[in-house]
Amino acid sequence: MATSLIEHLQDVPDFRRGQGRRYRLDHTLTMIIMAIMSGRFGYREIGSFLRANADALAEHLRLDRRAMPSHVTVRTILRGVDFTALAAAFGAWARQHVPLRTGDLLVIDGKALGSTVEHYNDAYQDFICLVSLYAQRQGAVLALARYHNGHSSELVSVEQLIRALDLHDVTISVDALHCKKNAQRNHRQRQ
Repeated sequence: MATSLIEHLQDVPDFRRGQGRRYRLDHTLTMIIMAIMSGRFGYREIGSFLRANADALAEHLRLDRRAMPSHVTVRTILRGVDFTALAAAFGAWARQHVPLRTGDLLVIDGKALGSTVEHYNDAYQDFICLVSLYAQRQGAVLALARYHNGHSSELVSVEQLIRALDLHDVTISVDALHCKKNAQRNHRQRQ
């Protein structure tokens, strides 16, 4: 039986102290996701979206409060949430609702996140990158991975993502970064 995104988000551990929590983490994450899906990406934009849609959100999520989380709360949650647990919850939900068929095209690409650069004057800059696995026919992201440029690489993240999802009978498109001389031979040896 398929479960809702909110039910999957209940598996994400709440890092906040009990004192001062006004909203459950799964509800807050759902509201943030809805804002982002509506084209609001900044903390203040998300906060404005929540205020503008307060009545509908409170009714749909059956909230006791009509006041919505502020942009400061949104920032705190986005910076403190366990990314691995959030990505796992999202991935489990997406795989329930985005079935793959033999021959489907999956596109994998990594992008650096703005405003995450550390040591920007150094030759060894570190920044956070997201790798997404996109199902082309369905028009949906199936899974996400994250890595720090200074500690890992996109190559490792992509291999881990493919291995974790146990993908078979699909075509995977990656950029030239993944074209290694021994990549095919190494993949066959692991099977």
